[in-house]
Amino acid sequence: MSDFLALCKAVRRDCGISGDGPAAVTNQTGTLKKIVDWTSEAWVNIQRSRRDWRFMAASHAGSLSTSKQEYNASDLAIATAVLGEIDHESFYLGTDELPLQYHDYLDWRKERYGITPKTTKPQRWTINLAGNVLLDSIPDQAYTFTFDYRKASQILAANTDTPYMPADYKDAIISLAGQYYADYNEMAALSNKFGIRHTNTMTDLENDQSPTVTFPSSRFGRSR
Repeated sequence: MSDFLALCKAVRRDCGISGDGPAAVTNQTGTLKKIVDWTSEAWVNIQRSRRDWRFMAASHAGSLSTSKQEYNASDLAIATAVLGEIDHESFYLGTDELPLQYHDYLDWRKERYGITPKTTKPQRWTINLAGNVLLDSIPDQAYTFTFDYRKASQILAANTDTPYMPADYKDAIISLAGQYYADYNEMAALSNKFGIRHTNTMTDLENDQSPTVTFPSSRFGRSR
Protein backbone atom coordinates (compact mmCIF):
# COMPACT_ATOMS: atom_id res chain seq x y z
CA MET A 1 0.00 0.00 0.00
CA SER A 2 1.24 3.49 -0.81
CA ASP A 3 2.16 5.55 2.24
CA PHE A 4 0.63 8.91 3.11
CA LEU A 5 3.24 10.94 1.24
CA ALA A 6 2.89 8.84 -1.92
CA LEU A 7 -0.89 9.22 -1.81
CA CYS A 8 -0.58 13.00 -1.49
CA LYS A 9 1.77 13.09 -4.49
CA ALA A 10 -0.70 11.03 -6.50
CA VAL A 11 -3.55 13.39 -5.61
CA ARG A 12 -1.45 16.41 -6.65
CA ARG A 13 -0.54 14.74 -9.93
CA ASP A 14 -4.08 13.64 -10.80
CA CYS A 15 -5.43 17.10 -9.98
CA GLY A 16 -3.11 18.51 -12.64
CA ILE A 17 -1.08 20.60 -10.21
CA SER A 18 2.44 21.21 -11.51
CA GLY A 19 5.58 20.21 -9.64
CA ASP A 20 6.58 17.02 -7.86
CA GLY A 21 5.56 17.81 -4.28
CA PRO A 22 4.68 17.70 -1.59
CA ALA A 23 8.14 16.85 -0.29
CA ALA A 24 6.61 15.98 3.09
CA VAL A 25 3.18 15.91 4.68
CA THR A 26 4.21 18.42 7.34
CA ASN A 27 4.96 22.15 7.16
CA GLN A 28 3.07 22.66 3.91
CA THR A 29 1.19 25.83 2.96
CA GLY A 30 -1.36 26.85 0.36
CA THR A 31 -2.61 24.27 -2.13
CA LEU A 32 -0.19 21.54 -1.06
CA LYS A 33 -1.39 21.80 2.53
CA LYS A 34 -4.96 21.44 1.31
CA ILE A 35 -3.93 18.37 -0.70
CA VAL A 36 -2.42 16.81 2.44
CA ASP A 37 -5.50 17.65 4.50
CA TRP A 38 -7.94 16.38 1.88
CA THR A 39 -6.01 13.11 1.51
CA SER A 40 -6.14 12.53 5.25
CA GLU A 41 -9.83 13.45 5.38
CA ALA A 42 -10.64 11.12 2.47
CA TRP A 43 -9.13 8.14 4.28
CA VAL A 44 -11.01 8.89 7.50
CA ASN A 45 -14.31 9.20 5.64
CA ILE A 46 -13.77 5.92 3.80
CA GLN A 47 -13.14 4.14 7.10
CA ARG A 48 -16.29 5.63 8.58
CA SER A 49 -18.45 4.86 5.56
CA ARG A 50 -19.08 1.29 6.79
CA ARG A 51 -18.98 -0.30 10.24
CA ASP A 52 -18.22 -3.77 8.87
CA TRP A 53 -15.06 -3.27 6.81
CA ARG A 54 -12.95 -6.41 7.02
CA PHE A 55 -9.76 -4.36 6.99
CA MET A 56 -10.96 -2.65 10.18
CA ALA A 57 -11.46 -5.96 12.04
CA ALA A 58 -8.77 -7.52 14.21
CA SER A 59 -8.21 -9.91 17.12
CA HIS A 60 -6.23 -9.40 20.31
CA ALA A 61 -4.91 -11.64 23.07
CA GLY A 62 -3.37 -10.91 26.44
CA SER A 63 -3.51 -11.62 30.16
CA LEU A 64 -5.58 -10.13 32.97
CA SER A 65 -4.03 -8.81 36.16
CA THR A 66 -4.74 -10.38 39.54
CA SER A 67 -5.21 -6.93 41.06
CA LYS A 68 -7.46 -5.16 38.58
CA GLN A 69 -11.19 -5.15 37.93
CA GLU A 70 -11.09 -2.26 35.40
CA TYR A 71 -8.88 -2.19 32.28
CA ASN A 72 -8.10 0.58 29.83
CA ALA A 73 -6.48 -0.08 26.45
CA SER A 74 -2.99 0.11 27.91
CA ASP A 75 -3.90 -2.42 30.63
CA LEU A 76 -5.06 -4.75 27.86
CA ALA A 77 -1.70 -4.24 26.09
CA ILE A 78 -3.21 -2.63 23.01
CA ALA A 79 -2.62 0.87 21.65
CA THR A 80 -5.39 3.36 22.48
CA ALA A 81 -5.15 4.77 18.95
CA VAL A 82 -5.87 1.30 17.50
CA LEU A 83 -8.65 -0.03 19.74
CA GLY A 84 -12.07 1.10 18.56
CA GLU A 85 -14.95 -1.14 19.62
CA ILE A 86 -14.76 -4.57 21.22
CA ASP A 87 -17.13 -7.18 19.81
CA HIS A 88 -19.47 -7.96 22.70
CA GLU A 89 -19.79 -11.59 21.64
CA SER A 90 -16.11 -12.43 21.34
CA PHE A 91 -14.52 -11.87 24.79
CA TYR A 92 -13.14 -15.27 25.85
CA LEU A 93 -11.27 -16.08 29.03
CA GLY A 94 -8.80 -18.80 29.97
CA THR A 95 -7.34 -21.75 28.09
CA ASP A 96 -10.83 -23.29 27.96
CA GLU A 97 -12.00 -20.10 26.21
CA LEU A 98 -14.89 -19.49 28.57
CA PRO A 99 -17.03 -16.74 27.00
CA LEU A 100 -17.67 -13.73 29.20
CA GLN A 101 -21.25 -12.46 29.10
CA TYR A 102 -21.59 -8.81 28.15
CA HIS A 103 -23.99 -6.50 30.03
CA ASP A 104 -25.03 -2.96 29.15
CA TYR A 105 -23.37 -0.56 31.57
CA LEU A 106 -26.54 1.23 32.71
CA ASP A 107 -28.16 -2.11 33.61
CA TRP A 108 -24.87 -3.17 35.22
CA ARG A 109 -24.86 -0.09 37.50
CA LYS A 110 -28.42 -0.68 38.62
CA GLU A 111 -27.69 -4.32 39.44
CA ARG A 112 -24.23 -3.99 40.97
CA TYR A 113 -24.15 -0.54 42.60
CA GLY A 114 -22.52 -0.76 46.01
CA ILE A 115 -21.50 -4.43 45.63
CA THR A 116 -17.91 -5.19 46.57
CA PRO A 117 -16.33 -7.32 43.84
CA LYS A 118 -15.15 -10.79 44.80
CA THR A 119 -11.77 -12.25 43.88
CA THR A 120 -12.60 -15.11 41.56
CA LYS A 121 -12.76 -16.03 37.88
CA PRO A 122 -14.73 -13.32 36.03
CA GLN A 123 -17.88 -14.38 34.21
CA ARG A 124 -19.38 -11.07 33.03
CA TRP A 125 -18.12 -7.76 31.73
CA THR A 126 -19.21 -4.33 30.56
CA ILE A 127 -17.73 -1.13 29.17
CA ASN A 128 -18.10 1.80 31.56
CA LEU A 129 -18.59 5.48 30.79
CA ALA A 130 -14.82 5.99 30.65
CA GLY A 131 -14.63 3.45 27.81
CA ASN A 132 -12.82 0.89 29.98
CA VAL A 133 -13.49 -2.84 30.32
CA LEU A 134 -15.03 -3.57 33.72
CA LEU A 135 -15.20 -7.16 35.04
CA ASP A 136 -17.68 -8.51 37.56
CA SER A 137 -14.85 -9.69 39.80
CA ILE A 138 -11.14 -9.25 40.47
CA PRO A 139 -9.34 -12.13 38.74
CA ASP A 140 -7.93 -14.70 41.15
CA GLN A 141 -5.18 -15.47 38.63
CA ALA A 142 -3.69 -13.99 35.46
CA TYR A 143 -6.20 -15.49 33.02
CA THR A 144 -5.44 -15.24 29.35
CA PHE A 145 -8.06 -13.60 27.18
CA THR A 146 -8.93 -13.04 23.54
CA PHE A 147 -11.39 -10.74 21.82
CA ASP A 148 -12.22 -9.39 18.39
CA TYR A 149 -12.45 -5.67 17.87
CA ARG A 150 -13.03 -2.95 15.34
CA LYS A 151 -10.06 -0.68 14.83
CA ALA A 152 -10.37 3.00 15.58
CA SER A 153 -10.28 5.32 12.58
CA GLN A 154 -6.67 5.73 11.50
CA ILE A 155 -5.44 9.32 11.17
CA LEU A 156 -2.60 9.65 8.68
CA ALA A 157 -0.02 12.09 10.04
CA ALA A 158 3.52 11.03 9.06
CA ASN A 159 5.08 10.50 5.63
CA THR A 160 5.30 6.74 6.04
CA ASP A 161 1.88 6.17 7.65
CA THR A 162 0.13 3.51 5.60
CA PRO A 163 -3.67 2.99 5.44
CA TYR A 164 -5.12 -0.26 6.76
CA MET A 165 -6.91 -1.00 3.50
CA PRO A 166 -5.59 -3.35 0.77
CA ALA A 167 -3.21 -1.66 -1.67
CA ASP A 168 -5.36 -2.54 -4.67
CA TYR A 169 -7.93 0.06 -3.63
CA LYS A 170 -5.72 3.06 -2.93
CA ASP A 171 -7.52 4.97 -5.70
CA ALA A 172 -10.53 5.23 -3.40
CA ILE A 173 -8.48 7.66 -1.30
CA ILE A 174 -6.84 9.43 -4.24
CA SER A 175 -10.08 9.96 -6.16
CA LEU A 176 -12.04 11.19 -3.13
CA ALA A 177 -9.30 13.65 -2.17
CA GLY A 178 -9.18 14.77 -5.79
CA GLN A 179 -12.93 15.34 -5.72
CA TYR A 180 -12.51 17.53 -2.62
CA TYR A 181 -9.94 19.58 -4.54
CA ALA A 182 -12.16 19.91 -7.62
CA ASP A 183 -15.23 20.88 -5.58
CA TYR A 184 -13.24 23.49 -3.64
CA ASN A 185 -12.06 25.03 -6.89
CA GLU A 186 -15.51 24.71 -8.55
CA MET A 187 -14.15 22.45 -11.31
CA ALA A 188 -17.31 20.50 -12.15
CA ALA A 189 -15.87 18.36 -14.95
CA LEU A 190 -12.88 17.27 -12.87
CA SER A 191 -15.14 16.62 -9.87
CA ASN A 192 -17.35 14.39 -12.01
CA LYS A 193 -14.31 12.51 -13.30
CA PHE A 194 -13.04 11.88 -9.79
CA GLY A 195 -16.55 10.97 -8.62
CA ILE A 196 -16.85 8.21 -11.21
CA ARG A 197 -13.40 6.86 -10.28
CA HIS A 198 -14.28 6.90 -6.60
CA THR A 199 -17.63 5.14 -7.09
CA ASN A 200 -16.04 2.40 -9.18
CA THR A 201 -13.19 1.78 -6.74
CA MET A 202 -15.51 1.84 -3.72
CA THR A 203 -17.73 -0.74 -5.39
CA ASP A 204 -14.73 -3.03 -5.84
CA LEU A 205 -13.61 -2.38 -2.26
CA GLU A 206 -17.03 -3.17 -0.86
CA ASN A 207 -17.25 -6.38 -2.88
CA ASP A 208 -13.90 -7.48 -1.47
CA GLN A 209 -13.94 -6.09 2.05
CA SER A 210 -17.53 -6.21 3.29
CA PRO A 211 -19.29 -9.30 4.65
CA THR A 212 -21.18 -11.53 2.27
CA VAL A 213 -23.71 -12.03 5.07
CA THR A 214 -25.21 -9.01 6.82
CA PHE A 215 -24.92 -9.18 10.61
CA PRO A 216 -27.04 -7.13 13.01
CA SER A 217 -25.59 -3.67 13.58
CA SER A 218 -25.39 -4.44 17.32
CA ARG A 219 -22.65 -7.02 16.79
CA PHE A 220 -20.14 -4.30 17.57
CA GLY A 221 -21.29 -2.24 20.55
CA ARG A 222 -19.94 1.22 21.17
CA SER A 223 -17.09 1.25 23.68
CA ARG A 224 -15.94 4.80 23.37
